[in-house]
Amino acid sequence: FYGVLQDWLRHHLPLLSRYLVLLPLLSAGLFAINHFTRRTVHTAKLFLYVNSLFILLCLFEASVFLINQATNGQGLTTRKADFGDIKPMSAATTNPDIYLLIFDGYSGNHALKKEWNYDNSAIYSFLRARGFFVANHPKSNYNVTPYSIGSMLNMDYHPPFAFAKLETKDFMQGVATVSENRLCNFLTAKNYEVRNFSFFNMSYDQTRIAPFYVVNIRELIVNQTLLARFTKDRGWKNGNGALKQSVIDDEIKKENRIHYNRIGQTMSGLLNISREKREKPVFIYAHFVLPHDPYFFDSTGRAYAEKEWTVSRSDKSRYLSQLVYTNSLIKNLAESLLKDAKRERIIVIASDHGYRSFEATADPQMQFENLMAVYYPTKRYPNFYDSISSVNTFRVILKDFFNMPLPLLKDSSVYIKVW
Repeated sequence: FYGVLQDWLRHHLPLLSRYLVLLPLLSAGLFAINHFTRRTVHTAKLFLYVNSLFILLCLFEASVFLINQATNGQGLTTRKADFGDIKPMSAATTNPDIYLLIFDGYSGNHALKKEWNYDNSAIYSFLRARGFFVANHPKSNYNVTPYSIGSMLNMDYHPPFAFAKLETKDFMQGVATVSENRLCNFLTAKNYEVRNFSFFNMSYDQTRIAPFYVVNIRELIVNQTLLARFTKDRGWKNGNGALKQSVIDDEIKKENRIHYNRIGQTMSGLLNISREKREKPVFIYAHFVLPHDPYFFDSTGRAYAEKEWTVSRSDKSRYLSQLVYTNSLIKNLAESLLKDAKRERIIVIASDHGYRSFEATADPQMQFENLMAVYYPTKRYPNFYDSISSVNTFRVILKDFFNMPLPLLKDSSVYIKVW
C-alpha cells in the first residue's frame, strides 16, 4: 500500500511526499506503534480491529477477483449490451477482409500546420485519389495507446477515470481491454480469422511480432512497495543500486532495437498475408511504432546511427522527419493492399493519438488530433463524417457491411496525465 499512500500525498500534500520528510515520518510512526503495542496491557481490542480490517480487505480483493473472472477481465470497460445480442437489420451480403493499420502518435494536419508549419495534405490527396475516405478533423478518444485502441475495438468508452496520473496497474487494465474486445468477438462469431501484428497479445491470436504490452503480475505488485519506489526514484541518482543511469541507458537501447525490428516484422508479415489466397475472411491488426519515438529515420527513410536513437521524445524536428518517412510507408502499403486484394477488403489507416510532447503551454487537445482514413470496396461512405472519433469507426463499418443497427456515440476526448 506504500505506492497508494505516496501517490495520494503527491497529489494532495506534495511536501509530505518528499523522501526527506516521508521516510522519517514513516520511521517515527512504526516506532510509535511498536512502542504502544509493547507497553499497553489492553491489546485485545487493537488485535480485533486489525484482524477485522484484514478480513474486510481480503473480502474486497476476492470480490474484485470474482468480478474480473465473470467478465473475462473486462470490468474496466462499460458493457451496455453485448453486440452479439443485437440483431442485424438484414443478412449481410458479403464478409470482406478488414485491415486495421495503426500508426502510433501520428498527428492530424491541423496540429502539424500549427506546431510545425507543415502542410500534410499531400498524403490526404494521395489516399482520396485511390478511393479512400479521409476525415479532415478526426479525433482520438484517449491520448494513451491501450485506452485509445481499447475504446476503438470495443466501440465504447471506458468508465470515468478516478486517478490523477496513469500508474502501472491502470495501464495494464487498459491493455486487458484490447486482449478481449467486442469487435474480435463479433468477427470471430462470423467465421473471421484474426491475424495480430500489434504490440498486444490477444486471446484471438497471439502477436506475431515481439510483444510490448505484456502484463507482469509480479511487477504490478512489487512496483508499489517502498523499496521499489525508492530505488526507481532515487537509486540511480545516488550512483548505486540496479537502476544506475548507465543500466537505464542500456535497457533503453535494447528496447529500441526491438522496436526497430518490429517495424520490419510488421511490414513483411502484413504484406505476406495480403498476398495469400483464402476462402475465410480475415481481420488483420497491424501496429507501427511510427512516427512515435524512438526516432529511427530521417525523412528519406535513412536510419540514424543507433547511438542517436535515444534522443528526447520532444525532439520535434526528428518527429516531423519520421512522419514524412511514415507517409511513404503508408503510400506503399495502400498501393500494395489495393493491388494484392484477392477478396473484397476494408482498409482502416488511423493513429491512436497525436504527438504528445508539446510544451506545457500548448493546448492538450492537440494530443487527440489524429489520422483517420477508410477504404471501402464500394468507394461510397454514407455514414462517415469529417469529425469522427475512433470510438465510432467500427460502429459505422458494422452498420455499413453487417447491417448492425448501432447508434453513434458522442465524439469526445478524455485527457490522461501520463508523466
